[in-house]
Amino acid sequence: MLFQILSQSVLFSSGCEKDIKILLKNKVNYAIIYLGENHIENPEQNIKYIKNYYFYEILNLYEPYFKNELLKLHDTITEVFEQFDIDSKDPLFRFVSQAQVAFQKSQIDDVATKLFIDNTAENAKEYAYDYSLETEIGPVKVPFQRNSVMLVLGITAIAILMSIFILSRIEQSNKETELSQKENSSPKKTRFTYDNRIRFYYSLKRLTHRTQEIDPIPRKTEIIPFSNPYPKTFNIIKSDSVESKNLKVEIKNKTGSDLIVFKMIKGKDESIYIPQDKTIFISISPLDSILFYSGKNFEISKFSQFKSHTAISDIFKLRRIDKETISEISVMPTDTITSRNDNTISMKNIETTDNIELTKLSLDNLYRAYYRKYAN
Repeated sequence: MLFQILSQSVLFSSGCEKDIKILLKNKVNYAIIYLGENHIENPEQNIKYIKNYYFYEILNLYEPYFKNELLKLHDTITEVFEQFDIDSKDPLFRFVSQAQVAFQKSQIDDVATKLFIDNTAENAKEYAYDYSLETEIGPVKVPFQRNSVMLVLGITAIAILMSIFILSRIEQSNKETELSQKENSSPKKTRFTYDNRIRFYYSLKRLTHRTQEIDPIPRKTEIIPFSNPYPKTFNIIKSDSVESKNLKVEIKNKTGSDLIVFKMIKGKDESIYIPQDKTIFISISPLDSILFYSGKNFEISKFSQFKSHTAISDIFKLRRIDKETISEISVMPTDTITSRNDNTISMKNIETTDNIELTKLSLDNLYRAYYRKYAN
């Protein structure tokens, strides 16, 4: 009912809408602060609304007003989620898992960020509803917390009062509606910022470390060799099978699996899919960085990924000492994987010619820096 009322923006003056935004913003900020405490007690009583699908659908009505707060909330939920082992039976682990699932209803205009949120939600479903015979909780079954009753009643009362004298304000309302429609009709720009890239790569790393090293049922590879595996998120890396003037860095895939190379550049990042035991020449500029992701049985989905034998590297800053001769980068097999945290392509798994230097940039540290930036 609350969602239906709030979606009728014609009923509200600009002042009333401002009050609604403040109330909702306070709810989001309270959840962020509450989850950030050292000892989290009774989340089911105090912040149960963050598991409610309708809560995020209501916030979507005022997007992008709540965008920064929503990103902080999601990062805080993820931070708590990461504190637990995947086999944990702690009620808080299930709570934040269910919150991640509900968060998928939020609308974020950044493609990479939305992919991160969707992937997190899909991954969390396994842990959110795996404790009993219960099924996934729908929006009708998840009520707002007790304290939110006052919010519902207050806003409902405002709506009733506004509808009484709506006829006398019809001209003003029409002007507000016209302005709102003009703003909403403006095309949104999809941004591929540095922060969104770090989110994407860190999400891919988390997913890689949670992948079980068991061969799934073989399936036909859906991706074309040397194509772009993430066409909606990245551009394709310019490449060729032979060396040329601008293509002097040779990438050799010796991992024993298929390989995806990500190139971080100024602007929209690039990627390319290199099949097992294949070689390709690519271009590298002085300010570019690269990341390697290997595995078998690549599956194209909302968040495309390898399904087995996965490994991922940190980000490497690349510097070519001699730009006239060919540079080689060979990505070698990783060590035998003994736990879910060992599937990493490290510096020892990467061999280069003498005319190239790699400097490691820790993906974990980059994500922590990003998190501190938005959490404070």
